Order: sequence, then C-alpha cells, then structure tokens
Amino acid sequence: MIQPTQDQAYTKIHNTRVVLDLIREKRPLSRVEIARLTGMSSATITRIVSDLIRTGVVCETTPFSTKVGRKAILLDIVSDAALCFAVDIAPSLLRAGIVDYKGEVLCQREYAIVCREHTPQQYAKLVHKSLLELCAALPGEKEVVCAGATVIGIVDHAAGMVRFAPQLGWKEVPIAALLEEALSLPVAIHNDVDAQILGEAQSLGLDKKSVAYLSVGKGVGSSMLLDGRVVEGDSDICGEIGHTIIELQGLQCSCGRRGCLQTFIGENSVLQRARMKDPAIKSMRQLVACYHEGTPWARELIEQTATYLAVAINNLGCMHNPQTIILGGELIRSYPFLFELAQQHLGDLLYEPLRGNLQLLCTKSRGMSGILGIAQLSQERYVDQLIEDNIF
Repeated sequence: MIQPTQDQAYTKIHNTRVVLDLIREKRPLSRVEIARLTGMSSATITRIVSDLIRTGVVCETTPFSTKVGRKAILLDIVSDAALCFAVDIAPSLLRAGIVDYKGEVLCQREYAIVCREHTPQQYAKLVHKSLLELCAALPGEKEVVCAGATVIGIVDHAAGMVRFAPQLGWKEVPIAALLEEALSLPVAIHNDVDAQILGEAQSLGLDKKSVAYLSVGKGVGSSMLLDGRVVEGDSDICGEIGHTIIELQGLQCSCGRRGCLQTFIGENSVLQRARMKDPAIKSMRQLVACYHEGTPWARELIEQTATYLAVAINNLGCMHNPQTIILGGELIRSYPFLFELAQQHLGDLLYEPLRGNLQLLCTKSRGMSGILGIAQLSQERYVDQLIEDNIF
C-alpha cells in the first residue's frame, strides 16, 4: 500500500485512489458525476483525471448525448492497464487465470494436485508452468504486469508469508518470494477466503460497504468487507469461524482441537460422520444420493449439517451485523440445495433484531471468486505504485 510522506502528498494520492475506485465501480462516468459523487471540486477532478489518463489506467470514451446541452465525455478503465496472473493454491487443485483491469477473466485453467505432499517449491514450478500456458493463450500482444496468489490457511500478506496452513502441511513458508522468483513478477498473496469475498461481491454486483462471507468446503472460513476493505484483525486471523468451538467433546479437527464448527459442516468431517453410519460412503456425491433416496441416517445427517450452517450464519450476523451474508465455497457451489435447507433452519435460529435487516445470498461465482478477488488486490497494489511513480 502507498505510505504517506507528507500531508499534501498523501491527500493527493488518497483522492486519486478514491476517483479511480469510483470509476472502476460505476464506469463509465463523466467528470461532473465524479465531482457530485465525491464532493470534490471540478478543478480537483479535472487534475486527477488528467493524471490518471497520463498514467494509462483511465481513458475517455465516445461522447454521450444527454439530449440537453453538449455531449458528455465519459471515463472508463483501460482494461489492459494492469493484466494480472492469479492463482488459487489448494491441497487438491490449482486454479489459474489472467484477469484484466475491468475484472474480466481472459483465460483460465485448472490443474489437479495428485501428490498431497506437494512442497512450496513444487507448487511454484506448477504456477510458473500455468503462467506460460495462459500467456500463450492470450490474444494479441497483451502483457501481464502483476500476479496474485490465494492460499488456504493463515497468511501474513504484508510479509508474504504463509504462517500456518495445516491442509497443505505448510508453516512459515515465504510463498510470495518463491513465486516472485519463479514468475519474475510482483506477487501479492492473501488468505483464500479474504480474496474470495471480493470476487463474490463483484459477481453479485454488491455494494462493498458491509458484506460478510461464509465459505464451506473441506475447510470453513469467513470474511468481512467494511467500506470496501477486508477486515483482517491484529494478526491476520480474523474470520477463522471454522475453528470456533461448538461442542467441547466433538470430533477432532485438523487444528488438533475438538468440536470446532468445521467438524460439523466441513466436507471431510461430514463424510467422516457418514462413514460412521455406512463405511461404503466415499464421497459427498454418494451421501447426497442417499439423502435424495430418503435413507434415514443420510437425511438426518444432511439436516444436521444444514442446521449448523444456519447456526454459523446467525453467529456471523451477530458478530458483524452486516447488510449481506454470502454463503459459498466448494460444498455450497456443488450442492446448492444446502443453501435452501440452511435458509429453512435459519427461520427458527436467527437472532430477532437481525430479522428483516439481513440479506442472505448464495454464491454465483462458479469457483472463480478467489481468482477475481486476488486479482483486485494485486492490481490495486500495482496501480498504487504506478500512480505514485507517475504523479510525483
């Protein structure tokens, strides 16, 4: 992020960032509209827009007729100004894509991770391979200028470190430095769920003022957007709702403790409970098939899972009081009927003051929310530096 050197310089950069964010969010916009929405003077907007055009991140579009007065010249984002190579690093899958500055995924690929004990160095090699393959698929002579990676676990994005990722078997891994060496690009890293909330909000067209996100897959996590920024906590572990304890003597969690929320709604734990009833169950697909066939124990287990999903939604609402909660993650995306069941159970469980004030939405990102989110974060960092270098 940009560090202020003096009050005047900081104010100038801050105002430039505000205008650029507004154009990205509500494009295309006229200078008059930007002045009205920001409260800045017309002279200030003219100067900032000129700086952004000179920097190469904003352009003027074809004049638009309002049928009153002269045609308005609208401002838009230059889509190729900050092409980002983005990757999701997970235990069984690496998802990669190239995203332009307007948030469009230009190309994408997925790579199955066969060996569950992949080292960080092996992941870096695979990420480099995916960059070469995706760049070869880009149309024209487009140039990738920055990169971003999401990682499941506790991520110190400022230091570029994965502090603790039990599902990957990583601890104190300098993943940003490894990827920068492999890619020869500046790399931003972030926790997967914190990146996903940005992509989910983009996919759903939400105002980012007050949004919470609950991600349910093999693991369980949450995140919160407040005034467009991810709430991170003191040591980057804000949102670890999957490790809040629900039952003291419950199943053992991957973190080593017992009774975490993750052991009630995480996919691996749900399957573990299913195998206690029927050892032949190997996958969620089999379990869901038993549920739809009316198998009593399967219906009881799925209903229990949906109940604890509703508990998690209620707790998230009570903790953060967001305008909107998005329910997503691999499990919800693959089996959206779980969202509907959770909604039904929420009717009896939701805290009364939240009723009528909380919007609950299901993911629509099709698995690309992490790619979209980390691209936003990486592009923001790259463009911040570009603005600072070009304005001063």
